[in-house]
Amino acid sequence: MKVLKSKGFTLAEMLIVMAVVVVLAAAALPKIGSTLEGARESNDLSAIANAYTEAYTKVAMAVADGTVTDGDLVATVSNVSLTQTTAGWDYIKTAKVGPIDLAADDTKYEPTSTVTKLKFTFTGSGLEDLALSKIETGS
Repeated sequence: MKVLKSKGFTLAEMLIVMAVVVVLAAAALPKIGSTLEGARESNDLSAIANAYTEAYTKVAMAVADGTVTDGDLVATVSNVSLTQTTAGWDYIKTAKVGPIDLAADDTKYEPTSTVTKLKFTFTGSGLEDLALSKIETGS
């Protein structure tokens, strides 16, 4: 008599494998979500730093040209693309833009994905002591 060799998996084996995959996926989803939000925070910090550089350049050029006074050291940068889905800085410990640490003082800037303009206010009377003092958001 000929013995038949099994070619495939039984239904029970397939169900066990599917159950293991579901458990592993359920364990990984929260970590994936927090990793994505951390990446969004990092992206936003980079966008804010780029906007700060643009604003600093605008103000520094105006100060150098003599076309700006001490009380008018403000620059607004439009088309800032932010991607965070929650406000605050939960995953970045130090979010420095100029002298301001956004993570240490969330009252200066609460990121949300609706922000498209950032207003930077500087202090100082010349290029040597030009410093960022405040960041405000606009939509």
